[in-house]
Amino acid sequence: YTIFSMFEKALSVITEKGGKYTKIEITRLYVDNLLAQGRYDEAAKLCLKNFENNKDLWEEEVYKFLKVKQLRAVSQYLPRTNDCKLNPQVYEMVLYEYLKMDREGFLHLIKEWQPNLYNTTAVINAIHDHFDKKDKNIFLEALAILYSHEQEYDKALTMYLKLQHKDVFQLIRKHNLYNAIRPMI
Repeated sequence: YTIFSMFEKALSVITEKGGKYTKIEITRLYVDNLLAQGRYDEAAKLCLKNFENNKDLWEEEVYKFLKVKQLRAVSQYLPRTNDCKLNPQVYEMVLYEYLKMDREGFLHLIKEWQPNLYNTTAVINAIHDHFDKKDKNIFLEALAILYSHEQEYDKALTMYLKLQHKDVFQLIRKHNLYNAIRPMI
């Protein structure tokens, strides 16, 4: 038997017959064990499988990943639907960890995640606080996307122009920014 198969067996027995501990309690103990062993992805998958749409459980477990600086491991499994949307600070913590440790991953999440999950202004401020010329293009593109979410299209336009990004034309057409572009030409 592997530890995981024993865990699965224990869960099925508890589900069928009940017991001293609940399925959730055993899952949480096993998540703790996996985190202690550095098996972060397995722990994150276990959360996804067993916590489903329980916002409170998710938020409590995410803080365990924060303590071991592994929010990136759980990020792809976090609930992002209206059925289970976590506190905006949770998503912001994940974005902040990516901002500090994996800037490409940060931009990927900015593109993937809906802006209603987090406070876009807080993320914009974090980018300004950590702006690094080495990753200038990543930061400018992230700012352009975030400014668009904030409906600050003139600022988004400025970022796209600095990047000479192809999306600048779509932004101009979509939001009728022809007058805004004239002084910049």
